[in-house]
Formats: sequence, structure tokens, C-alpha cells
Amino acid sequence: MPDSNKDLIFHFSKDQKPERGSEKVYVTDEIDTHDTLRLFLDHQVPHVVNKNLMYFDEELSSGVQMLKNPNNYFKFPVATVLSPQSVQNESDQQMTLCRIPFHRADQKQDVMNQALAAIKQSGGGPRLILERSQLIIDELFTNVIYNAPYERSGEVIDRTRKIVLPEDKGGELIIGYKDKRTVISCRDYYGSLNVKKYLDRIARCYRDGARQVMNQGEGGAGIGAYLIYNLSTSFYIGVLEGEQTLITSVLCPKSARTIDSQVSRHIHLHSSPSN
Repeated sequence: MPDSNKDLIFHFSKDQKPERGSEKVYVTDEIDTHDTLRLFLDHQVPHVVNKNLMYFDEELSSGVQMLKNPNNYFKFPVATVLSPQSVQNESDQQMTLCRIPFHRADQKQDVMNQALAAIKQSGGGPRLILERSQLIIDELFTNVIYNAPYERSGEVIDRTRKIVLPEDKGGELIIGYKDKRTVISCRDYYGSLNVKKYLDRIARCYRDGARQVMNQGEGGAGIGAYLIYNLSTSFYIGVLEGEQTLITSVLCPKSARTIDSQVSRHIHLHSSPSN
């Protein structure tokens, strides 16, 4: 890590008081995943990396790059995750397996088939990764079609409705791969996601237990968001308000087999008004 970036890194222990609104990458190995989420919810800490997880160096670099050039995450999501030292169009294209646009609810299976085929052909598709990818893609697709257009109004849409969005307001699923890491990114063109509310739902599942939250059956309980986060090794959210939201899940085989649900994930967040 270049010396010029060291001011953007904070080595955090659980007995320290976080700096509210700190525009730094917090490095830790002492807090669980619920406390990681609370760093953002209570103190607006945008990046937390766990130095005991695989790909720590890359995730640290990704966090620094997002602090310095947040718009690059929206332009080059795969390179931001997999090649943070070289975030540019060429590297992004080289590591991107496919980009799949969609705007209709009935396109889900076709989008799923294309994405899983790309992951499998890349060599990044052991059975466990394919199973987790399928669950994550299902939730991300559902979020674009049924949640993003209605987030601001609070309207809850029946998941059996055959929603058709305007083509220019549809979603885009992006699959990337490098060195046994699979990237699943999904973009909507509404930019309506309330990041604090979204993460609070996930934190509630960790605090109260996902089963209890499911049994309560409350709308907007966040089970889908929890599922994506819990299955991921690292997790990215970017929001340009009123313009687009980009959620990214990163999977790798070894971590997928061994990571405990309470272990802190790498997490990277950015939210800002669009230009």
C-alpha cells in the first residue's frame, strides 16, 4: 500500500471509539458481523475489512480506491473488486464474463441460466459456489424488478405480478471472475435504495435470528438482503441517489466452505447524490 494512502486506513479495535463519519477503511479482526454493520449504522463508517479473511490486501485496496474515486465503482465494478490497483475499462472488460440486461419479471430464468453458465465455464463454479450464486442472483433480480421502482413510495408489490419496467429503467447483471473469486453485481437505474434501512434489516436478522424474523412475517424484514450478505465473503453497495444502485457480492470457494455466519465480512459502502 503506497504511503500516500495510509491516511485513509484506520486499524480499529473493539475498545476504541469509532470516528463518526470517518472517510477511512477500518481494518479489524476483533468484531463480529453484527458489530461491523453497526459501524456504518451508528457511526457512518463506509469500509470495514477483516484482516483474517482471504484477499485482505485486495479488499483493503478496493476500499481505498472507492474512497478516492467512488464513481469508478459504478463504471468498472469488476475491476474495482478484482483489480483495485488497475481500475480501468480494459481490466474491467478482461475480467467480466457477461453483462445481462433485463427489464421483465419473466426474464428471471433466462438471466439465471446465462449467469450460471458463465460462472461454470470460468472455472469458478464448484457446486457450492453455483448454489450460492443462484440464491444471490435470484434475490438481486427480485430487488431490481419488485423493490427498486417502488422503494420511495413504500408500495409492496406482489411477487407473482408480471412486472415490466421501461427498458431504460431495467436492470443489469454483471458476472466477473479472477483467481477463484466470483463477482456478482446487479445494477438498477432508480437509485432509490436507502442504505441505512437496508443494512439495518440485515443487522436485525443477525441480532434476532433470521428464523425469528421470518416467523414474524413482517413486510420488509430484510431476509433477502440478509441472505445475500450472509452468503458473501465481501459485500459492496453503491448508490447514486435517483440514478442507480449497484450491489455486489463476492464469493470464493475456500471462504464459502469455512466462513461462519458471525464472522465479519469485508464491506464497502458508498452513497451520494447524483451529479
